[in-house]
Amino acid sequence: MQPPAEADQVGEGLEPALGALDVRLAEAARALKSASQALKKAQDAARTGNLRELKRVLDAATDAAEAYLRHVRGAENTWAFSGEDYLASDQYLDEVRTTAAELGASGMRLLDGRLYSYPHIVRTEPRELAIRIGKKRHAGVRPLHVARILKGAQAKPQQGNLEPILNAIEQAYLHLTKGELGHAVSLKEIHATLTLLPGSGREYSLDDFVMDVYRLDLSGPHVTRANRRFDLPASTSARAGKGIRFATREGEEKLYSTIRFQTGS
Repeated sequence: MQPPAEADQVGEGLEPALGALDVRLAEAARALKSASQALKKAQDAARTGNLRELKRVLDAATDAAEAYLRHVRGAENTWAFSGEDYLASDQYLDEVRTTAAELGASGMRLLDGRLYSYPHIVRTEPRELAIRIGKKRHAGVRPLHVARILKGAQAKPQQGNLEPILNAIEQAYLHLTKGELGHAVSLKEIHATLTLLPGSGREYSLDDFVMDVYRLDLSGPHVTRANRRFDLPASTSARAGKGIRFATREGEEKLYSTIRFQTGS
């Protein structure tokens, strides 16, 4: 049996497609419950030796089992959604953004193939049929499920000591400038220095680093234990639009380009 042609079109959206499948599977679950009840009656007849009822309840169990299989096969045959293509398109993240907004999440913005929803950045991994929310990979990609995660994260107060992050950035900066202060160093160079170990770039992506820089920019600390002040100068490349584009918690676009440390006051 061939699936309907419209089931393969990514244009309908993942949420309605999964919602329709969920309905079909719920029907299958009800059919399974009926089949289990019919099977129990047949078992009871066999255990008690109820010969009068045995043939009838066996037939009923067979009919119920076949009904269950029809529901499961029907669900399978009508599911032909092209998940990899959809995750690779802009439609998926836009659907997550729209769904999260309907739940009351705010400040979300699509930028350069990423969905910014402070304190997270959502990226798709189409070949893996997965997404990353911040540093964590998620196999559950249903838009409503993801939207609830993002809404919940926005509702939680942001905690955590950012001083270790600031100190790590300071050490990477000093390594690159050979101990000199006052030089503007690109975020990409500092991130590359922070992730020199093999595989560490995957564990701490540039997106993750820029989010940490934004958190420092937002609330500090801005002065290290060595009394060096953390600064994010508006470099020429940023003014020319060549910095790293980022979306703030209000959903406004911001450019980050360089980091500088100077002697604290």
